Amino acid sequence: VAYWYNNKSWSRPKIPTVLVYQKQADGQDAVLEWGVEIDTVGSSSCTKREWFKILLSTDYLDLNQSREVIALAEVKKWITDYLRCLYQWMYLDCKARFEEDWTQLEVVFAFAVPDMWPLEDRPALTNFNACIRDAGFLDGGPGHRLRIHTEAVAAATSIVRSIPGMLCPSSTKVLVLDAGGSTVDIVLCDVQHFNNVPRFTSIQAIGSIMGIGGVNYHMKLERCFRHK
Repeated sequence: VAYWYNNKSWSRPKIPTVLVYQKQADGQDAVLEWGVEIDTVGSSSCTKREWFKILLSTDYLDLNQSREVIALAEVKKWITDYLRCLYQWMYLDCKARFEEDWTQLEVVFAFAVPDMWPLEDRPALTNFNACIRDAGFLDGGPGHRLRIHTEAVAAATSIVRSIPGMLCPSSTKVLVLDAGGSTVDIVLCDVQHFNNVPRFTSIQAIGSIMGIGGVNYHMKLERCFRHK
């Protein structure tokens, strides 16, 4: 999927990690809108949740408690709901574009996680895997598989493959600084070539700084402008 689109006639290369819940008659929250569908929160019965993936890390969740008390079970629910919407969107998009039977296709779903999760926060990685499975990503067919990458490795691979002529010889050691949405990860990687395509492997996670990233700066600028 190169571009995400919705029924409002726009398309984007990325979609926000956002959910809008609406309170039901039984008191339960149901997903009203998600990533590609988000417009505005329409009424007081709606609740907007965003940038919640990083809250799977208990360290970051604890830091967030000063703003809003959130239970880990709530975070897992939001992630699972979002991933379920994501899966359904991809399933319907592929079904409309390809003639092959979805259940018979070989499909690899690649996800990226913060670089410190595999080394220092295994519970967060385990919970994220559970959310992916609960969202139905392995229920579509026997040939459907998961692949987990770290965010710095995914970013470095994307950059090298997207820039023609960028040299990255095999057996090179590369220091990757990945400034993402809400974290900055610094990772030492090894580069090996397979069929002339560079592949990065994490050797050592130097550090991860939470609460600093593009999204944080954008939100702070937005708050600053609103108060001017």
